Amino acid sequence: MALKFINIINFVRGVEPRNKELRLGYTTEKQIELLNYYGFDSTFLIQYDALIDQNFLSVLDKANKENTEFGLWLEVVQQLTETVSIKWRGREGFSWDWHVNPGFLIAYYEDEKTKLIDEAFRCFKEKFGYYPKTVGSWLIDSFSMEYMKSKYNVEGFCICREQYGTDGYTLWGGPFNQGYFPSKNNMLVPAADMDNAIKAPVFRMLGTDPIYEYDSKLDSEFNQANADTIYTMEPVWVSGKDENFIKWFCETIFENESINFAYAQLGQENSFGWENMSEGLTKQFEYIKTLKNVNITTLCDTSKAFSEKFSSNPPCAVSADKDWQNGKNQSFVYNSKYYRANIFSDGKNVWFRDIRFYNDEYRDKYLDCPATGNSAEYVIPPIVDGYLWSGDSCRAGLYLSSGQKISEFFGNEIYTLITDSGVKIKFLEDYIEISGFSENFSLCMKYYKTQGLEMSFKENDVIFSFNGFMYSMKTNSMIIPQKSGFEILPKEDLIKISFEKV
Repeated sequence: MALKFINIINFVRGVEPRNKELRLGYTTEKQIELLNYYGFDSTFLIQYDALIDQNFLSVLDKANKENTEFGLWLEVVQQLTETVSIKWRGREGFSWDWHVNPGFLIAYYEDEKTKLIDEAFRCFKEKFGYYPKTVGSWLIDSFSMEYMKSKYNVEGFCICREQYGTDGYTLWGGPFNQGYFPSKNNMLVPAADMDNAIKAPVFRMLGTDPIYEYDSKLDSEFNQANADTIYTMEPVWVSGKDENFIKWFCETIFENESINFAYAQLGQENSFGWENMSEGLTKQFEYIKTLKNVNITTLCDTSKAFSEKFSSNPPCAVSADKDWQNGKNQSFVYNSKYYRANIFSDGKNVWFRDIRFYNDEYRDKYLDCPATGNSAEYVIPPIVDGYLWSGDSCRAGLYLSSGQKISEFFGNEIYTLITDSGVKIKFLEDYIEISGFSENFSLCMKYYKTQGLEMSFKENDVIFSFNGFMYSMKTNSMIIPQKSGFEILPKEDLIKISFEKV
């Protein structure tokens, strides 16, 4: 039976320079009142500028100590840099600046990172009497994670959800909705070799909608647009206030097949203001109190349970077979330590909307050179990218030539999808099998562009080059190159697809 966990994580900033009228302490106090009323276990992650402010500590002291965990929200603020004699590089009047440089550890050299981490941990222990067991931030590089694990025995981390470009933060292609032990070379890659793993799991935040969020920024012609609709469980957004979405999301994550581990994070940073989140949070808490066989607990306890259960990264899945907007869309995501794949259906076609290749040797570029600009990108090597490769009326993907929807899905030992036309798609840990097709079946890759990717063909393989990293998609079938894509024609009774570094 899969482990099922909800973490309610609220994090506490000391300032909000974009809106100085916000009552940050009041928001945190109201979050605590709501949690005390429902009696849920929860986690508060505290930023350094709030940690050194007695007013915030007094508010946090009102939390029920028996079911509240305190940890660190480790973004870099002016007070922290100046305490360790590093010049603050933020904009004038911004003691917290959300730009990657200076707001995140990835903008600093290793010796600077260790100073910043050590001071944050020292201060936390001074206030609470112990070191934090959990640490969160939208972005944390693997060097910093390993340092905190080895020196301070941090039990677990949380990072930003899957997104492209929001607030300047891109995390694209990582494990979708599970805990994972990250590679020491890249925090968004699940380690294949546990000798190369950071032995503290990472969890993705904010409860992302597996159907709509992935390519929500594409317009009707599938071009990238400045769409501002966000589909997550964040209580400040329309979806996070929608009782139908809340119910659907929880049923999708916790009742449908997930194989080994199912996870969701609720809660909100205080810098959105209580007025904007109170309705959504209350609706979510009202619903999750009815859930059966789901552990609502702290990030630390979830991290410990994950580490005790799994000695290596487990395969996991998300099975969204129904459309909460009453449409015909379906989305199925499979994660292993070797790849991630997303099967999508719009009721007319079935296709691979996204496939990513995981490899321990794929390095985080910020390990070698600190981020210097306002933004940062963690993009995992693509086999298929239905968002970035779409445009000009072409919705990119690797399409099945038959099937309109997924009619069956199940786990057991192998996550399996079956289309209404009888095509069977099996996801094994290190390869994909497709069988049960008709005589004229094929897989057809189509795209408008392959952003930042070079592609070539060799016998039954497709060779990719991405950011100087070479890898391949290997098949047992015939590959026919085309102008904007390629076609895979089976030679036998099944198509087998696997991935490896070149």
